[in-house]
Amino acid sequence: CNRKLVDALSMAAGAKMRAMAPLHLAKAAWAVARLRHAPGRRWLYRLLSESYRCLPAFEARDVAMLAWALATMRVSLPDAFVKPLVARAEALAEEFPPQEVANTLWAFSRLGVEPSHALLEHFFESTDHRLSEFKPMELSQVLWALGRSRSQLERAWVNELLQVLLVRLPELSPHGLSSVVWGFVRMGIVPPPAWQYAYVNVCRRHMGAGQLSQRDSRIMLSCLARVNGGSPMLAKVDAFCVELAGASDGGVGECTVSHAEGASGTGERMGAHAKAANGAALQPEQLCCDAHGAATPVPLSGMHATLGSTGAGAV
Repeated sequence: CNRKLVDALSMAAGAKMRAMAPLHLAKAAWAVARLRHAPGRRWLYRLLSESYRCLPAFEARDVAMLAWALATMRVSLPDAFVKPLVARAEALAEEFPPQEVANTLWAFSRLGVEPSHALLEHFFESTDHRLSEFKPMELSQVLWALGRSRSQLERAWVNELLQVLLVRLPELSPHGLSSVVWGFVRMGIVPPPAWQYAYVNVCRRHMGAGQLSQRDSRIMLSCLARVNGGSPMLAKVDAFCVELAGASDGGVGECTVSHAEGASGTGERMGAHAKAANGAALQPEQLCCDAHGAATPVPLSGMHATLGSTGAGAV
């Protein structure tokens, strides 16, 4: 896109933020992140200041869109902003549709924000009978985010999730499949044998079609070995692990997986999967690249004083 035009539009939006409604603030942040534009510290200060002032009026979609944008830009948020943002998400949790649930959990994980028990409880209550409405990518995002924070889930919600995933497994991409099993391992969840058999069947089809990357193969191998635990009841899973080991040259270490992208406000995918060095342990920082290719998050520690004292005002 035309970078000069994007620069001019972002500057114009920054100058008008004081008069923007919550939805427009969230959309401005989303657009900047979606366009992979580096807005600068001053623009981010103004966005956070005005968003902080308007947070009590944010709706569920506004919270999800803003959180997604900040996570995509890899902004390092101060506690003075994180706490009210999480509190607003908790207050609106029952109003979040599936895509916003997935985006918010993904964003909080990328931002290093631990989802509160109250937030997860409200999300689980509101999605318990709507999990079938989630898109396959949204399901894998939710599991990745919950796994990264090692969340403790209610048994009833886990059982419902397993049932929904059992039906949706064929629709998951190889990256989604690796994210799902990685999330289960991180949370100490062991799917029943029938579920593992179905999972292996889908993975084997991807492998036969040459669609499994080395990274996804290593993640699946490491996680399936932990989930299975060498049980003789799951010989089919063991046999697939042997096939995976051969396909990945037998090399597998401690693997972690990351969604380097979240669903955007329009349901589109964002960004490309970053590659880790061959044979190295895969870390979230290696797999998550920010929207501008920058290696260091934008520090905003100075916002503590601004938000803590005035809670408003353009910077």
